[in-house]
Amino acid sequence: MSWFNRLVQRWWPPSLHRKIDEQARLIRNCCDEWADDHTHLQALCLKAGCHEDQVSGDSHHVPGIQELADMLADKTTLKD
Repeated sequence: MSWFNRLVQRWWPPSLHRKIDEQARLIRNCCDEWADDHTHLQALCLKAGCHEDQVSGDSHHVPGIQELADMLADKTTLKD
């Protein structure tokens, strides 16, 4: 156990521990949901015909959910 964890356990009340744990779980769940949405949208873009390099990105840039949604809209919207 780290010195910080020992300090927290010794000086902070148990109710604060529970709040911190609850917030950590909430943040973890939000990140997991975001990752699931992002992966699903990448798969939809690939099905719509977007190029894998465009959808997956590279070490400098990975397209976010909004950018992927725009890619998908460009592929699926009827043009005049």
